[in-house]
Amino acid sequence: MISIPVKTATGYRGYPGKVVKAADFVLHLEELKKKHGRDPWPVIETLLNFWADQNPTRFKSFLYQMEETRASRADKVHGESRGGAFRYTLDIPQDVMYMIRHVYSVEELPMDKQFFHEWGVRFPKTKVAEKS
Repeated sequence: MISIPVKTATGYRGYPGKVVKAADFVLHLEELKKKHGRDPWPVIETLLNFWADQNPTRFKSFLYQMEETRASRADKVHGESRGGAFRYTLDIPQDVMYMIRHVYSVEELPMDKQFFHEWGVRFPKTKVAEKS
């Protein structure tokens, strides 16, 4: 006997709600990717918002950590460390990077200097240095 899922007001009977929501989200991402073609930023923004919504405590912790990191920089404009040994320009949650790489291959979306500069412009809360 085959169980056919039936859509109800609260999800699909026969499947756990989280599984269906995840599947719907994946379909939504695929549609968004097709709709925007070579422009990955609507998909990336959706992924970042999804991560923040699914992990509100981690997201708040991430923002708090960003404030602490900004305050610890000797040169806030360039994000240089106290010893001047390195620059810390922006921080992207690892989970978000993994999600982006699952949606876009290296060929489709090279994460080069231009990508990270654009990231800083679009998501200023993730910037450590004032100038990237």
